[in-house]
Amino acid sequence: MGLFASKVEKTLGKCKKKEIPLEVRYQDGNKAHPSKIIRVDKDKFLIEGFAETLREDGMEITVKELGVSFNTRVTHKTHDIRLGKLLYYCTFPTDLKPLAKRQERFFVYPRAVCAMSETSMEELIGDHDENVKTLKMYIWDITHEGLDLVNSKGHAFEPGHKFDSAKIKVGKVEAMASLQVTGEITKEYGKENLRIIQCKFASKIDNMEEFIDICRKIDSL
Repeated sequence: MGLFASKVEKTLGKCKKKEIPLEVRYQDGNKAHPSKIIRVDKDKFLIEGFAETLREDGMEITVKELGVSFNTRVTHKTHDIRLGKLLYYCTFPTDLKPLAKRQERFFVYPRAVCAMSETSMEELIGDHDENVKTLKMYIWDITHEGLDLVNSKGHAFEPGHKFDSAKIKVGKVEAMASLQVTGEITKEYGKENLRIIQCKFASKIDNMEEFIDICRKIDSL
């Protein structure tokens, strides 16, 4: 490590030297995997891995002992044959964030779906019109505050667009809610670039605890 090493480089070097434990998560997941830093280079670092096949490259790393967290990207994998360990090469983080209460985010794709309508539940119950339009999408991930939808058909929705009724099914658990679109992002999944519609819950979910419990179980698979 050079005399003028950056704060990021010094922090990673300290983690390596003192073998400080790390918690590694997918950026859209909640399950933590134990790890540690094996080596720090000028523009990358090497950590212990947890899976041969990754669903995405983006990782969130938490260093509880130092009170920081940061995001990184796995560029490629290798093996330490002598130790029998899987290793990941990761990009240097752009910055370090102080530890704060993290938002629980549960990855449920493709085990969860959402059927949405701009017609309210009260109207649907009393409406016998078979032409009521519904839109069905896979759910990417879920939080206590909202969910992300896989926009495989390329639908266009402006932020603020509202679905008055949405039937959310995760495993065998179903929940009803209203959703409001907050934005759209792109996610890499395998060799695909997926368009993801971000939504927040615009109504209370009555069976929230049961709902979140099944999301947590799916995320840990």
